[in-house]
Amino acid sequence: MSWEHRAHRRVLTVVPVLIFGELFHAKGDIVNLSRDGCVIAVAQAPEKGQHLHLLIQMPKRDTSIEIQLAIVRWNALGLFGVEFVRVNALHQTSLELYLSMMDACPSLGKLVHLEDTSEKGQPQRQVVA
Repeated sequence: MSWEHRAHRRVLTVVPVLIFGELFHAKGDIVNLSRDGCVIAVAQAPEKGQHLHLLIQMPKRDTSIEIQLAIVRWNALGLFGVEFVRVNALHQTSLELYLSMMDACPSLGKLVHLEDTSEKGQPQRQVVA
């Protein structure tokens, strides 16, 4: 299944991220996060198709989550979306733990209707951290 058609829970959050690419280096903020990708707010977005390396600065943690390879799938004024292509198992586990922690705190989030809802057409919770 292609990346456009996957339906995964997305968490609204603000998490600092360091972005490294062959032609692009920047600091930004992840504003929407899932296990397979994220949306990043930056001053200037990289080009679609560019390969990036991300270091996600998790709140209240001394370590970062490293995304070894992410591909820019779209960009707009000050925002861009990436698909996570290569993440080692330890960092994938840390990412999933963070997402499940956000799920365990429903008072932080709200139900909203997304374009890609679950298979049953139910609204999915988006969490603001």
